[in-house]
Amino acid sequence: APEIPGFTVQGSCEPAREVGGDLFDYLPFPNGQWGFCVADVSGKGVPAALYMTLTKGMLASAQTRSPDLPVIASRLNRFLWETGKKRTFVTMSLGLLDAERRIFHHVRAGHNPPLLYRAQKKACEFLQPKGLGLGITAGAVFERSLEVQDVPLEPGDAIVLYSDGLTECMNSRLEQFGEGRLVEVVERWAHLNARGLEAAIMEAARAFRGEADPHDDLTVVVLRAENGPAGRRAGTLDPL
Repeated sequence: APEIPGFTVQGSCEPAREVGGDLFDYLPFPNGQWGFCVADVSGKGVPAALYMTLTKGMLASAQTRSPDLPVIASRLNRFLWETGKKRTFVTMSLGLLDAERRIFHHVRAGHNPPLLYRAQKKACEFLQPKGLGLGITAGAVFERSLEVQDVPLEPGDAIVLYSDGLTECMNSRLEQFGEGRLVEVVERWAHLNARGLEAAIMEAARAFRGEADPHDDLTVVVLRAENGPAGRRAGTLDPL
């Protein structure tokens, strides 16, 4: 995870099989800005992992360019449309943090809505800008559907990016972890920094699943605004 003044960051991915089709990444941009990505490719196993490798390569090339989220998303969509021919698609949450201004810019290409915790309200809300999955339709339709959401962040606020392997995590009774449990975990442990909060979310999902086999990849990335330099003001004690 990158060290960003005024913020803490933590992410992890647990594939359901030996290899998976989830991706998370951090993209350094000029002027101290950072890109954040969580993505999920349709399908499972080796084919999904290979397709996600192509997506990661496109993201790597994008980080050398201007951090314009709609432009990056449109390039990815065009590449995946031409490569996949509708057989495979990718959903993605793509964010850009302006650390100096404390603003998180976000586009959502058909992906699960990120969870935003507001410290002042001690409550959560889901970020749901409009957008289609990558590789589903040609450029003009995709670009018209894409909406950029700007989220100002105050100390104690946190954003949780995740794949559907978290909210659709199942236990032996075929119950899903769901968005409600995610909200409960985040609101309970939001006083911790990104490392502690991410650990709490992952541990809660594992405990809920119990002895049941994982049916999907599980990916979580947490970005938390702090009062001072990254990691100085919030605890990192494993909460569970």
